[in-house]
Amino acid sequence: MVGSYDYRLVLLSLLVAFISSWAGLGFAARLHGNEAKINQLWLLASAVTIGTGIWSMHFIGMLAFSLPIATGYAFNLTILSWLIAVAVSWMGLKIANHTMLSTGLLVTGGAILAVGICAMHYMGMAAMGMTPSISYNPWLFGLSLLIPALAAMAALRILFWQRTQSGKSIFTAKLLTASLMTIGIAGMHYTGMAAAIFAPNSVCGASASANPALLAIAVAASVIALILGAFLIAIFDAHMESSSASRSLSLQDANQELSRIAMMDTLTQLPNRRLFEQHLEVAIGRTSRGNNSLAIAYIDLDGFKPVNDALGHQVGDEVLIAVAKRLIAAVRGCDVVARIGSDEFVTIIDDIHSDQDIVPVVERIIQSLRDVFYIDIHEIRISASVGIAVYPCDGNIGRLLECADAAMYRAKSDGKNQYRFFDSEIELATNHLQEIQRDLTLAIANKEFRLYFQPKIDSKTERLVGMEALLRWQHPSHGLLEPAHFIAAAERFGLINQIGDWVIEETCRIMQHMHAQGLSVNVSINLSSQQFRNNNLVISVLQALKHFDLPVSSLMVEIVEPSNLHHADQFNLLLTTLKEAGIEIAIGNFGTGISSLAYLQSMQVNELKLDRTFVRDIASNQQTQAIIDSIVRLAHALDLRVVAEGVETEAQRKILTNLGCNQLQGFLFSRPLAENDLASLVRKFASAQQARNWLDGSRKLTPTAVLLLELRFMRMFTP
Repeated sequence: MVGSYDYRLVLLSLLVAFISSWAGLGFAARLHGNEAKINQLWLLASAVTIGTGIWSMHFIGMLAFSLPIATGYAFNLTILSWLIAVAVSWMGLKIANHTMLSTGLLVTGGAILAVGICAMHYMGMAAMGMTPSISYNPWLFGLSLLIPALAAMAALRILFWQRTQSGKSIFTAKLLTASLMTIGIAGMHYTGMAAAIFAPNSVCGASASANPALLAIAVAASVIALILGAFLIAIFDAHMESSSASRSLSLQDANQELSRIAMMDTLTQLPNRRLFEQHLEVAIGRTSRGNNSLAIAYIDLDGFKPVNDALGHQVGDEVLIAVAKRLIAAVRGCDVVARIGSDEFVTIIDDIHSDQDIVPVVERIIQSLRDVFYIDIHEIRISASVGIAVYPCDGNIGRLLECADAAMYRAKSDGKNQYRFFDSEIELATNHLQEIQRDLTLAIANKEFRLYFQPKIDSKTERLVGMEALLRWQHPSHGLLEPAHFIAAAERFGLINQIGDWVIEETCRIMQHMHAQGLSVNVSINLSSQQFRNNNLVISVLQALKHFDLPVSSLMVEIVEPSNLHHADQFNLLLTTLKEAGIEIAIGNFGTGISSLAYLQSMQVNELKLDRTFVRDIASNQQTQAIIDSIVRLAHALDLRVVAEGVETEAQRKILTNLGCNQLQGFLFSRPLAENDLASLVRKFASAQQARNWLDGSRKLTPTAVLLLELRFMRMFTP
């Protein structure tokens, strides 16, 4: 008996086989990607869905086949064939869920899947209940076993290979695998059908079914809907898990980024102080276990602040970034570079056995920063002062950085652009600085500072033209200290602004007290460069003058640091506000700064004070006289007054007067006096001026006699 096929249903069975295979690949990938999270219920649901798809292909293929007699299918055997398909799918998913595919697993898996698919098919054939029983062509029967085995092994091999692919490679692998699985399932089915031999007088013992075409379409539609539904659920579940994983990964990345930001300097991308301390702790622990040591190099940039102020923070930031790159290039691979302050860097020089291992690294650091920096159109030159402390001889982890910092300050005070090792001398100086810091804090609280005043005299008339307020510290145990003993420490420890505010306030109070006695005198006060970086400086000065009801012209400010003169644009910008407020400005210690004269033309100042080093040997050194003569001529050409300080002899007075100095100041006229003696000094100068005026009005005396009397009056009234 020969059967025939409805090829429309054959095509439908092939479509169902392909859809089932494609869905199976999706489930296999899903199971592999979530092995740790998938439970047996999800595995069973996937097996039921895929198994139903495979079985439906077989069942539709059976419905596509017709005999000259009425045919049907026993329900119990048909259900059994479906269960076999589900079991085969479950085993296929388990095999696909393995992390590796060995040759044994490949052969065994292919054989199991082939036997299962064949068992499903031949159980479905048995459900027809044919009498006499169906017989099979042994060659075709064997081929029906071989086809699914080969297709299953090829599909498994491609399935495992696709896990290492991405993009188009995955799609191509899935398409090829689904096609092989379709060929294996359909090839087995139709080869098995071709192997079946129906006897001429065969009778179907199963109940006749409904219209095969309609039943096949209904089964196909239901199964495809089931597969697609399950597939969409799997995709949605994967998407949800992917979203959750993505959020978790994003949160993890955000936490890592926050941790990185908290540990890194955002400008240079170097470790910050916190991460540096962690690196140092680890390095010290490693050093303690070995027979070696480590060093800390504290690096402070010389001349960076003026660059930052003159050219702007953007250029300054570019310089810092370039410095960081040069430092990384200068150190060894095992060393750590960090930025711990505005222009302060530090490096851990690891795995050393002597100071000679440290020196080459530090010298490379200094040389790398000595080379010119090209930032935009600017050629910038800076240098570095480096302090070195060695573990364990210079202290533990808490003290090591302090020792390196102290050594750096010694290198800076010794001339900059060099390095110093921490030693006992620096340790003594450090302890002394710490003592000064403590004492200065108490001095501010206990009001231990005093103001002394030294007069400024007109060089020609010798009349009093002003006073300079000089700061002193009445130390409880060390006596009266001059600024040279404590100003540097006050600047280093951030106390200079508090002291400066007190000087402004106290000067104005004393001037008001003098005015109340009918004595009017102008006073100049000294300011440090740190005070000029205080944005509230002008406000503080004007508020003090207003509080004590003093005219703005009664106060002059004096800048004592010649380093300010090296950046005229920035310096003038700082002075503009004072000038606009009507406060005069003097440059102290003039002549000690490099190229000071070159910037005078752009300076918005009123007065130059010659440094006392010029005055000291003016009577015996013709070269000094020539220098002072040049300075005076240039200053007068720029409409500036010239004051010479440190005048102690009559010979010095005469020479300076002849050279054109406008005002003189020094011990020849008066030593600095406390507030209690100030009123008496001003009255004596006023009396001397009255006497000179009387002598000038007398025509009975010769000029020589007038001059002699004038000098006698001066010596009489000058303390």
